[in-house]
Amino acid sequence: MLSLLGPEASAGHDTGPILPPAAQTCPLNMEYHECGSPCADTCSNLEHSQLCEDHCVAGCFCPEGTVLDDVGHTGCIPVPQCSCVYNGATYTPGTGYSTDCTNCTCSGGRWRCQEVQCPGTCSVLGGAHFSTFDERQYTVHGDCSYVLAKPCDSSAFTVLAELRRCGLTDSETCLKSLTLTLGGGHMVSADPGVGGVLHGK
Repeated sequence: MLSLLGPEASAGHDTGPILPPAAQTCPLNMEYHECGSPCADTCSNLEHSQLCEDHCVAGCFCPEGTVLDDVGHTGCIPVPQCSCVYNGATYTPGTGYSTDCTNCTCSGGRWRCQEVQCPGTCSVLGGAHFSTFDERQYTVHGDCSYVLAKPCDSSAFTVLAELRRCGLTDSETCLKSLTLTLGGGHMVSADPGVGGVLHGK
């Protein structure tokens, strides 16, 4: 057994073993440990300790199987009880929010999101300006046909825009026609210059 002796021992006075400091008091339901990770896992950062390369430190830590609730500030809680934050609002486990394209539910401090079908509009403005379903704007000056819309996983339909040069410079283009082709081979064309819709097969 190893005994730690006080400074008087070196002067020939045996004062007995040095005792550890009195038990430390920790806030909430934390526990004092002489060697714990300085990178504590929290509800908002559940893997913080896994990335930590610092040496252990003495201090107050959450008991095994719990993390620090840095969202609701309730002390140490099991991960399944962790809340989530979105746009400054706090959501308890099992609750969530929805946007046009996703439904998200809080689960143990993490968002579980599912994509849902969402509305969108694409358009051609002025013959050269494209607005996509995700509201991005593009300007093209090609003398060509462009695919405006088409499902990635099927050939249910295709929308084509045909642009042609119509001005004095190469960068001036006009929309010549729009064509909707359906999976069964049915085709609908529109000629903006004429203002009519042509049906064909």
